[in-house]
Amino acid sequence: MTDESATTTDDESSAAVRTEEAKRPVSSVIPRALVAALVALTALAGFLGWRWYTTEQDLDALRRDVDDRDKAAAVAADYAKRSLTYDFRNLDAFFDSVRHGTTDRLSHRYDTVHDTLSKIMTEAQVVAHGDVVGTAIGSVDGDDYTVTVFATQQTQNVQHPEPVSAATLLTVNVHRDGGNWVVADYRSQ
Repeated sequence: MTDESATTTDDESSAAVRTEEAKRPVSSVIPRALVAALVALTALAGFLGWRWYTTEQDLDALRRDVDDRDKAAAVAADYAKRSLTYDFRNLDAFFDSVRHGTTDRLSHRYDTVHDTLSKIMTEAQVVAHGDVVGTAIGSVDGDDYTVTVFATQQTQNVQHPEPVSAATLLTVNVHRDGGNWVVADYRSQ
């Protein structure tokens, strides 16, 4: 009988615990679950907000970089076109054009060759027109951009009265100084 009485006591104890749990208000379990869910959602929202912010910052930086590269390429293309377009009858306009928007060093380089180049171009009666076909940014070092320009130039002179077209690759170094973009160097490849 002892075994039977122990089993009955255990059954009664289990029933008492179940009854006690059943009597516990459901409302005390729900707030804990809601608080845990709210904490998890707040953490998730914080994480997603932080990721959105950093991604937005990265996107803004990428857009600025693309805009800067586009501006450097446009400055290089404009300068290449001006440097490949000239007429022996108006060389002062040509030299003014190639000095415009350049560093002092590059402008001075044209000053040193002005007389010699003017004499050669006038004697040969050179007329040329350049067109830019495309540009590519070769490298960027801070505010310095190296741009490769592919262009064509039609030239005619005393020896070739009919225009002759030639393709050329040029390297144009563009420097950003604050909001100003200037050509720092220019050379054929």
